[in-house]
Amino acid sequence: MVRADPVHPQTVSVLRDASPKGYYAWVDYVKGIGIILVVLGHVLRGIEKAGIVQKNNALTIVDSIIYSFHMPLFFVVSGLFFHSSMEKRHSDGLIRNKFDTIVYPYIVWSIIQGGIEIFLSHYTNSHFRPIELLSILWMPRDQFWFLYILMMCFVVFVIIEVTFSSVNYLFLTIILSFFCVFRYELNAPFIFDLFLANAVYFSFGILCGQFMALFEGACRKYIILLLVTVLASQYIFHFVYDFNYTKIGFFSLYLSLITILFIISVSINLKDRANIIKYIGKYSMPIYLIHVIVGSGMRIVMHGAFHINNLYIQAISGTVVGIFFPIAIYKYANSFGLSALFIMPRSGKPYLAPSSVK
Repeated sequence: MVRADPVHPQTVSVLRDASPKGYYAWVDYVKGIGIILVVLGHVLRGIEKAGIVQKNNALTIVDSIIYSFHMPLFFVVSGLFFHSSMEKRHSDGLIRNKFDTIVYPYIVWSIIQGGIEIFLSHYTNSHFRPIELLSILWMPRDQFWFLYILMMCFVVFVIIEVTFSSVNYLFLTIILSFFCVFRYELNAPFIFDLFLANAVYFSFGILCGQFMALFEGACRKYIILLLVTVLASQYIFHFVYDFNYTKIGFFSLYLSLITILFIISVSINLKDRANIIKYIGKYSMPIYLIHVIVGSGMRIVMHGAFHINNLYIQAISGTVVGIFFPIAIYKYANSFGLSALFIMPRSGKPYLAPSSVK
């Protein structure tokens, strides 16, 4: 939840292999894996919240594994291309671009989803009131928090770049990791707490992006080591210590980062295999914007009209529809001149995904 120049987003229709300052085909794989997990996570939570299945240990662990890294993944990917975006657009151009491709769709789809929730409040898990539509300017709802915080990251890091002649992102990432781990001690307002929870991943992405060739090479070479490390770390975190993703600390931060590196490693090594994942990744933004609406609709129809309560059927159908129906809507909208649903009209380009690859 969420393409970018973190989602997090970008206005380029095709990513291509290139130099460290260009586009990388493996990024689509990363976004594809990430957005599939986003949709699956929301579908599973919707099924449980609707009372279709009872919460159990297996669901709790699957939920915790997904939520331990899936949104930080988009912040890391967005940070990877922050500097190349700055070089191409400069600070003012970058902020304008992110307003068009993050803020604008955030407002449009927050209103659309909120309106649908109000209209169907008797059939959904939501109790959204019309007056709450105004609050999206300072309090993002549901999955849209990602876009809100992603824009904050771009603004804050652009300010940092403009203010200081040079920035040591290793040092900044270390500092932000302490803010992330100890943020509850600050009693910061909700929005700033979310920012502190995720800014470290954006900064880590920028740090890795500064050494892109080395970063790619290490991820390509050490995939087996990363796999073993991730499996061991997830097992210790969830089964030995009985933690879940809400456990804030250096272990959870490490777990998130090492899992993200593994997902990136898998994506780099996929090359031209599993192209369906790459295809999904190219449309990660429209999927992110629309999947809750269509996924909830699928659950309601299957449960209410056909009385299908099987967890696996609900999860698979909800995830498949939540991924491919938004792609169809996006393509339909662009073919009929309705691209303004996804990007500020003045930009004149189709928008594709929530991570930031300029």
